[in-house]
Amino acid sequence: MATKKSAKEQSLAEVFGMTVRAHREKTGLKQDTLAFHVDVSPGYMSQIERGKTNITLPILWNLARTLKVKPSELIKDAEKSFKLEGSDQ
Repeated sequence: MATKKSAKEQSLAEVFGMTVRAHREKTGLKQDTLAFHVDVSPGYMSQIERGKTNITLPILWNLARTLKVKPSELIKDAEKSFKLEGSDQ
């Protein structure tokens, strides 16, 4: 059985993916619908949400537009969750 990683053990991609998922669920979109509007495959959207890939700026822009938030809001929300090991910030 897989164990949940602590915030310090999670990669930035994983934290960003959880942020995307939270915003998607908040808007009531299904993953495949978000993928369609962002112009990526459903499999790639799954990889984004699981933190298995790094996205490009155009994808960030399309995610934000579809989720009706600013790109900076997605980044700020991920930043709140992501703690740099050994950082006081």
